[in-house]
Amino acid sequence: MQTVEQLESAIEEGRFHEAEAFEDYFRFDYLESELDSVRELLAV
Repeated sequence: MQTVEQLESAIEEGRFHEAEAFEDYFRFDYLESELDSVRELLAV
């Protein structure tokens, strides 16, 4: 998976249990946010 949305879809489809992916989801979301921040800084 390459996005939080893909992970969320996989959870909704039942490929992962929400309880098992809870920490991964929030870590993934945080890392995507950090990546966006870095990309913004590099674009300036």
